[in-house]
Formats: sequence, structure tokens, C-alpha cells
Amino acid sequence: MKIFKQRGFTIIELMIAVILIAVLLTMGVPSFSRTIEQNKLSTQINDLISTLQYARSESVKTGKRITICKSSNGTSCVNAAAGYESGWIVFEDDAPSDGDLDAGEQLLKVHEALDSNMTLRGNPSFVNFISYLPSGGVTNTNPGHFVMCKDSNTAKSRAIFINTSGRTRVAKDTDSDHIPEDDSGNNITTCTP
Repeated sequence: MKIFKQRGFTIIELMIAVILIAVLLTMGVPSFSRTIEQNKLSTQINDLISTLQYARSESVKTGKRITICKSSNGTSCVNAAAGYESGWIVFEDDAPSDGDLDAGEQLLKVHEALDSNMTLRGNPSFVNFISYLPSGGVTNTNPGHFVMCKDSNTAKSRAIFINTSGRTRVAKDTDSDHIPEDDSGNNITTCTP
């Protein structure tokens, strides 16, 4: 007579495994969602940084003023209350810093609109446009910044500061409250600076 050895798991072992998986998923999914959200913010703010660096280097390389302005259609600048979330364009600006794409000025780059739950606003220094000079500096004599938020929530935001020499830096969150700080170490208080 042969004795058969049973292989496999008992129902109790399977139930314990299922419970452990459920507990791990319950703890892991919310933090993973936060990571995905933060990565999406980082990707979109990096797009803006890339555009700023491109405009600055193009200005230095060509010896011409290069402007970035808000644009919802990819062919002209918009000086409305809406922010850069509707998109932006980069162009050679021959006029003395008017921040408008005029006839004869070359369009260099177009960036599409951000996701509908995102806002991207410049402070008064860059509310409608930012222009780089052939020296690499910006035309505005005051430093400025951009704030990008998801769902108009500063805890889901990123900020970029631009000094008068045209250099950009991403604001840090030194106190780990998920809100970037300004140059004075204070939290960004609004998504519409």
C-alpha cells in the first residue's frame, strides 16, 4: 500500500497569507499614490525649468532677447488672468521687451497645457512673460518665481526662483511639510503669487 503525501496549503495558511497581503496593500497603496503625485509634479516643473534654461542658453548663443509667455493656442501670447497652465511659447523677441510674439519674430518652442487640475503662476515679475537678455540675465530688475500647484493646494506644490542673472533654482522643503519655502525660509502661502 502506497502512502500519498499531500502537498499544498491548508485553508488556514491561505487565509493568513491573504490577510497579510491585504494589510500590506492597505498600507502601501496610499503612500505609492503620494509618490506618483509627487513625481508628476516634479516632471511638470522640470518641463518649465528645461524651458527656462533653453531660453537662457538660446539668448546667450544667438545674442538675441528670448521671451517665454503664456499661450493657450501656441501661436500668440495671452495677457489674461489665467496662468501658464494653459501652455507657453518661446520666441525671439525683437521688440524692446514687449513680451508679445509679433510678425517677423521667430517662434522657437511650444509647450502644451498642463493637466486641468494644475496651476502654474508667475509672481508680478513674471506674471505674463519672462525675457532673457544675451548676457543670460532677465529683463526684469527684480527676482521672481513661479509656483505650480495641484488642486490649488500648497501642500501639493513646487516653486522655482529666478534671480536677476537668470539662474533658476527649485525651492526646497526644509521642514518636511510638503510645502516649498521662499528665500526667507517661509512656506509658499498661495498657488497664485
